[in-house]
Amino acid sequence: MGPSAQPRPISKAIRDSYLPGEIAPQLGAPKLNAPELSTTVPIEVEWLMSAPNSAATGRSDSRTSRWVDLRACRREATAQTDDDCHTISLALQSTNLTLESDGRCVHDGAVTLGMVQVGSPAAALRGVFHAPCDFLHLRLANGVLAECHEAMHQRPWPGELALADSGFRRDAAIEQLTRALLAAQTAEGELSCLYVEGIATAVVARLIALGSDDVPSSRSRVSALAKWRLKRVVDFIEANLARPLLLTDIAAASGLTRMHFAAQFRVATGLRPRDYLLRRRIERAQALLRDTELPMGEVAFKVGFPNQAHFSMVFRRLAGLTPRQWRLREKALR
Repeated sequence: MGPSAQPRPISKAIRDSYLPGEIAPQLGAPKLNAPELSTTVPIEVEWLMSAPNSAATGRSDSRTSRWVDLRACRREATAQTDDDCHTISLALQSTNLTLESDGRCVHDGAVTLGMVQVGSPAAALRGVFHAPCDFLHLRLANGVLAECHEAMHQRPWPGELALADSGFRRDAAIEQLTRALLAAQTAEGELSCLYVEGIATAVVARLIALGSDDVPSSRSRVSALAKWRLKRVVDFIEANLARPLLLTDIAAASGLTRMHFAAQFRVATGLRPRDYLLRRRIERAQALLRDTELPMGEVAFKVGFPNQAHFSMVFRRLAGLTPRQWRLREKALR
C-alpha cells in the first residue's frame, strides 16, 4: 500500500469560518441551488445537517456532505437521520467518539481512517466527540439500496442494510477506497462530487456484500480489545507521545501480554499498535507545525522521534509531504 492519504489541508474558506470559541463549529456550507450545483462536496453547517437543497452528487436519491470539526475538546451533538435514507459515515481521519442510536450505544472508542458506520432511517443520534473529526456522509435512498441489493443477489431487499446501527467497523477494501478518495483532494483540501459519487457507489456495493450471507465475514476470530482497556491504552499513548514507547510498555497499560494485546488492539482499531502510535505522533506533529513556530528538530523531539531525519522520513511517508512543505502549505491556506 502506498503512502497514507491525509485529510488535510482544509480549505481556507472552511478554516476562516471555524470559530473555536463557540459551542458548535460554524462551518460555511456552500449552497447547491439549481442551476449552479457545486462541483465539490458541501460542508455541513452542523453534524449530519447539510446545506438546504444540497445534492452533492447531483442526484435526488443520493446526497453527500462532509462534516469537519477541528476542535480537540470534548463536545456533544445530536441529529436525526432522514426517514427515507440510510446514512453512511466514512471516517476521513482518525478520531475518538461515542455514538448512540435511539438511546443505545453503538460505538465507544477509537475510529481510524477508513472505518465506516451505517445509520438506519429515522434514527435519533447522539455523538460525543473527543478529538478533531472529518467525516464524509452518504445518504442513500432506500429505493436505490433495494435496486442495488436485488441486482447483486437476485432476491428482494430485506428493507434495511444488515450492518445498520452497528458501530464503526474496518474493512480493507473500504479503507483503500477512502485513501483513494483523499488522494484525489484538490489543493485546497476539497472533494470532487463526481469522484465521490464513484467511490460512494463502490462503498455501498461493498457494504451490501458484507451484509449478505454470500461473502465470508471479514471479522477476525480474535476478540476486540475491551473498551475500558482500549481507553487506558489510548490515554497512555496520548500522555507519552514525547518519549520512546515499546510494545511492552503499551501492552502493560492494557494489562495484557504483548501477543494478546497486539492481536486484540488490531481488531479494535484496524491498526497494529506501532502503526497507530506513528499516526498519532504525526498528527500531533501536524498540530505543532500548524499552530506554533517551533523549529523542525524541536517538533520531532516533542512527538517522540530521536532525530529530525527519522521524523521527516516518517512524516513524508504518512502525509505525502515533508514537514517543511506541509507547514508552508498550511500557512498559504490561512
